[in-house]
Amino acid sequence: MPSSHPVSMDSNPQHSLEQIKEKFSEWRNAESRSHKIPEELWSAAVSLIPYFSINRISRELSLGFTELKSRASNSVSKTDKFVELELPAPSPQNVTPIAEIVTNQGTVLRIFSQNCSEIIKAFLKL
Repeated sequence: MPSSHPVSMDSNPQHSLEQIKEKFSEWRNAESRSHKIPEELWSAAVSLIPYFSINRISRELSLGFTELKSRASNSVSKTDKFVELELPAPSPQNVTPIAEIVTNQGTVLRIFSQNCSEIIKAFLKL
């Protein structure tokens, strides 16, 4: 019988993928399993999307691509939004970043404008 402990993301995405794959295997091999994949396992699969393609996750976990894609799009926060800022092109003498912001996932925002306060305010509102 698979454990009922929630699946948590490891700091190493590949290791997390292997852990989640093992949870799916345990669920599939359980004699008393339900026919529907538990929400906990679906959530764990969706949590891998920032690190792997939907195609790879669906192949590795033997899930339907369309169902995983649908669940992924339903999990996107309704507060996510795109903020377009019109800024002048950086001048040749200003090629060193004025500010650099790095997210926990490793996304880097480098700002080359002297007037970066509006950019930072918009970024922090997201």
